Amino acid sequence: VNETIPDIEATADAYKAKGTPVYGITLGDIVFDTPDLWSNMKESMANRNLPVFQTIGNHDKSSVDYTGDTYRDVLGPRWYSFNRGEVHFVAMDNCLFSGQDYTGGFTDEQVAWLEKDLSFVPTSKMIVLYYHIPLRDTNYRNRQKVLDLISKYQNPTLMCAHTHYFQPCLLYTSDAADDK
Repeated sequence: VNETIPDIEATADAYKAKGTPVYGITLGDIVFDTPDLWSNMKESMANRNLPVFQTIGNHDKSSVDYTGDTYRDVLGPRWYSFNRGEVHFVAMDNCLFSGQDYTGGFTDEQVAWLEKDLSFVPTSKMIVLYYHIPLRDTNYRNRQKVLDLISKYQNPTLMCAHTHYFQPCLLYTSDAADDK
């Protein structure tokens, strides 16, 4: 906090001084396994010099309620979208829990929501889809459906976290058998 936040704010200020809009996105595991920090985190992000949009991670569910209801009650929806200029941003919750075990994927409800959301977005817009768990595992529920939906747009971009290392990810494959 003492190093990262001042560095982010200095970078944001430098871009804003040039007239460039600046936004922040967290990619999950916001409070890890310490649910008492939710209120502190919300206050900390609200007091930044840039708007910060949140995404839920597996640890934001695992230590609290496995449903994401606590996250929703404190920070807002687990999936949502917004526009900034010619870019349509989409946050999704891809941490599916079964008891205490989890996997990556998207619920049928989220896919239906995404399809409706994108029906209002011109295909000339860039899409940035952000979520927590990388989509490398082709067995993730509804993975291919989500990739198919965003592939119709200008420069579809994926952002995720979870693994603590960088690895580029193939955006689109035509193997429809990926949906389980």
